[in-house]
Amino acid sequence: MNNAPEDYRHAPIRCVICGATMDRLQRGDAVIDRCPTCGGMWIDWYDGDAVGVLQGLPESGGQVEGQRSSECPRCRGALLPEPFRDDGPEVFRCNQCFGMFVPGEAVGIIAALRDKSADRTALGRWIERVLWKSD
Repeated sequence: MNNAPEDYRHAPIRCVICGATMDRLQRGDAVIDRCPTCGGMWIDWYDGDAVGVLQGLPESGGQVEGQRSSECPRCRGALLPEPFRDDGPEVFRCNQCFGMFVPGEAVGIIAALRDKSADRTALGRWIERVLWKSD
């Protein structure tokens, strides 16, 4: 999953919200960046689904007032706001490297979401049981 060059993550990055230097955090095969001040997270595109990467993280940080940067901390591309999974909390996606910044107040909300493909699978099994129920 992690096919990017090692030097891509060599230099520490700054938080998009408060400007603090972010800490690197190993999550299975993923390495995410976490702000020690506001709890925001940077997830590179190749690190997997945000729900899985963020699940089980201890709560930290919170909402911090500040001027949000509109520049990607990795490649300096534009960070564009978008709702997570169409109707979730607002996150910021880079239009060049496709990394995603999750504000601290959204981390717990996203981590609590279920994998939608697992829901469809469970729903499919339920429908199969109902439709093909033997009499």
